[in-house]
Amino acid sequence: MIEFEKVFDLFTDLGMSEADYYVLYINATSNETLFLPGGAHPDPGVFEEDLEELEKRIEEEPGWIKLPNKYELNLGNRVPKRFADEHLEPDDCDLVYDFFRSRGAYRNFRNFLDRLGKTDEWYKFEENAIREALKQWLRDEEIEFSESDRPGSQATLQPSPSDTPASTSTATSSFQVKIWDHCRYVTNKNRPYDEMARHLETMAKAGVSTTIIYMPEVISLDDYCRAAAAAGLKVEARIFPAWQVENPVNRTLPEHDLAEMERRFGIRLAKTCANHPHNRDGFLAAARSLVEKYSGRLAAIHLDFIRNDNAVLLMDYPCQCDACQALYQRYFGCPIPDAAMRSQPAVLYKMLALRNANVTALVRTMRELTREYDLDLTIAARANYLNSLDITAPPVWGLGPAVLEGQDWVEWVDEGLIDAVYPMNYHTNLDLFQAVLNDHLRLLTPQLGKLFSGVGVSSSMGANDPAAIAARLEAVQAAGLPGAVLFNKTNVYNDDYLAVIRDFTH
Repeated sequence: MIEFEKVFDLFTDLGMSEADYYVLYINATSNETLFLPGGAHPDPGVFEEDLEELEKRIEEEPGWIKLPNKYELNLGNRVPKRFADEHLEPDDCDLVYDFFRSRGAYRNFRNFLDRLGKTDEWYKFEENAIREALKQWLRDEEIEFSESDRPGSQATLQPSPSDTPASTSTATSSFQVKIWDHCRYVTNKNRPYDEMARHLETMAKAGVSTTIIYMPEVISLDDYCRAAAAAGLKVEARIFPAWQVENPVNRTLPEHDLAEMERRFGIRLAKTCANHPHNRDGFLAAARSLVEKYSGRLAAIHLDFIRNDNAVLLMDYPCQCDACQALYQRYFGCPIPDAAMRSQPAVLYKMLALRNANVTALVRTMRELTREYDLDLTIAARANYLNSLDITAPPVWGLGPAVLEGQDWVEWVDEGLIDAVYPMNYHTNLDLFQAVLNDHLRLLTPQLGKLFSGVGVSSSMGANDPAAIAARLEAVQAAGLPGAVLFNKTNVYNDDYLAVIRDFTH
């Protein structure tokens, strides 16, 4: 057990500095605290004599746990904004919000409080906010702590209903809404922060808890993480098997097969082959580089396109790249099985088994990587897992089945390889949406806490208006699920959509 005041004193002395100036540790076994220089510390050389010994203690002694930084505890600028909402007049409150849209915000804020005679009131509010955030983190981590009779040590903070940080929105609602994001609202590519901050603040005020950013379009992940932290949002980095892979190997087909595919389905589909080791090795190297740099600022890695798509086309047009041909040669005795051979149940089984095994191996390695860096692992999943109602006509070309593409996400949940699954249930027909949702409920019982239903605002399947989104969120909530994830290809939500989100999260 650790004394809470030791945790509080350590954090208030060092944890409220810039996020990466110090790295703070506590030990509930020995009732100790210590700190190391962070990557942004201005003079890490002052630790030179003791640093090796301290690092050795943390590595070898049991019980050392790293404290989150102030942004991970939602102790950034949303705390002074909440103070303004609760303790200042509306005009003064607006002025405080203006402060935090420009540089020198805290200096201007404190000078303003001095003029209003509110400084002491602010310091008490801030102390209570820090205490409550630290206690909640200790409870969430199941770390036992003792409390003294020190003044203020028993104080608690009730977040303002009008501006509760998104990540603590469960204080008023246990239902979460997350969003897939692409930064398509950013027009100033050279200085994207301001537009990111405005958008994410809007989403946070509506009650969104987490944003899942598509890495190829983020422009600046540094700016995005800063903007999300300022808004109190968690960030999941969305990556896919070809991301940052140099010269990825796509599924290979001869020209006559591609021409036939185009005549039948109106498309030539030749995306990344998940069986090829070059793609797998390049992706894992890129993923490791990402988590090494951003693990302290991300909540999760989110896997997209973690499969061999597209299921409808894979049946008749399996990949013929060198890696796939080597597999076929080993198991079937020929490099390219023809239609007659592929129709044999045993051959079909083995082709599906190989496809699933290779994708699962990639997920398993990502699981090890994210655990190493204390991150969650989530996925965007095919809505049709096995035999759900589906659409197979152009321009959708099928939504699964997932297992046909090598994406056995039910098995991955059962094995503990992923922390949450977001099936892309974007149907514009509510009956279809409900039928597929019912399949997901059946498949993931008793692990429904890991299921967040994907809901399409606008997608390749069409658009759902605010009333339709409300109906879908109501169905997800009625099923007892922890939340939903919204996909909107424009990334922009008008006031009517924001009102729907707010209704379900507040």
